[in-house]
Amino acid sequence: MSEKTAELLSRLKTHVATLTTEDRWKQYLAVQATFHSYSFRNTLLIMLQRPDATRVAGFHTWKEVNRSVKKGEKGIGILAPMLVKAKNSDDDSEKSLRFRTVYVFDVTQTEGEDLPASPARILDGSTDQVAAIDTVWSKLMTFAQSIDVPVELSDDGLMPGANGAYLRGTRRIIIRPTNPALQRAKTLAHELGHALLHHDANDSHERPIMEVEAESVAYVVLQHFGLDTSDYSFGYVALWSQETDLAKVLTSSGTRIASAAKRIIDASEAEEAVIDETPSLAAA
Repeated sequence: MSEKTAELLSRLKTHVATLTTEDRWKQYLAVQATFHSYSFRNTLLIMLQRPDATRVAGFHTWKEVNRSVKKGEKGIGILAPMLVKAKNSDDDSEKSLRFRTVYVFDVTQTEGEDLPASPARILDGSTDQVAAIDTVWSKLMTFAQSIDVPVELSDDGLMPGANGAYLRGTRRIIIRPTNPALQRAKTLAHELGHALLHHDANDSHERPIMEVEAESVAYVVLQHFGLDTSDYSFGYVALWSQETDLAKVLTSSGTRIASAAKRIIDASEAEEAVIDETPSLAAA
C-alpha cells in the first residue's frame, strides 16, 4: 500500500470517528431508528407506485417524528405479514402466515418538522471543477469498459434513495442521472469498487464491510485525481460502520481497498500516457 493511500485511509477513519460523536449524528440515528426497513418485495412495490420515493413510512410513524400526511395524499400499498389462526381452532400452533395490504407515504407527501440531514451529503462540486470532473468521469467510464462492465445512466432498477448500483447478476452498473456530476463520478468509482472486490455472487462478505470497502475505494481514487468527496464519503462510511468495526475493517481490508484503487488509477494514468505520446496532427 502506498504512503498516500495509507494516509487517506487513516484520515477516513479519524474523521468518521469524530463524526459519530457529534450531537447531529446521534439525532440522525434516533430518527432513523423510527423508520422500518422494507423487504425486497415491498421495495419493488414502492418503486412501481412511486419511483421518486426517498423516505417512506406509515401514517403513525410520520406522527412520531412530528410530521403529518398531507390531506388528500394517496398511500403506497405494501404487504404486511400477519399470523392467522385456523378457523374453528384454538391452537396457536395452527396459525398460518398471511399478508394484508397496508399503506405508507413518502416524505414528500408529508409536512411538519424538518428531518435531521443525512451525514452523507450529496456532492455538488464547484464550477471550477467541471473540467476535472468530466476528465475523471471519462477515465472511469473507460476503465469500466476495459473490464467489460457496462454503465447506464438510469433510474430504472435503483432502490429509493440509492445513487447507483452494481448488479452482480448481470455485471453492470446503474448511475442515477439526476445527481450532480461530482456525485455521479464518485458513485461510479464506488460501484467499480464493488465490481472489482465483490463480483462473485457467492461473496461471503457482509454488506456493511462491502460498502465500507467500496466507498473507501471511491474516496482514494477521487482524492488521487484532486476531487474531494469527504462530505459524502465520511458520512456514508459512518452509517455503515454502525454495523461493523471500522478500524478492524480498514486494517483487514486495507490491502484489498488499496489494490482496487491502484488498479483503477494505474489504468487511468496508462490511458493518459498513451494519449500524451500520440503525435498530434500538427506534428504530423
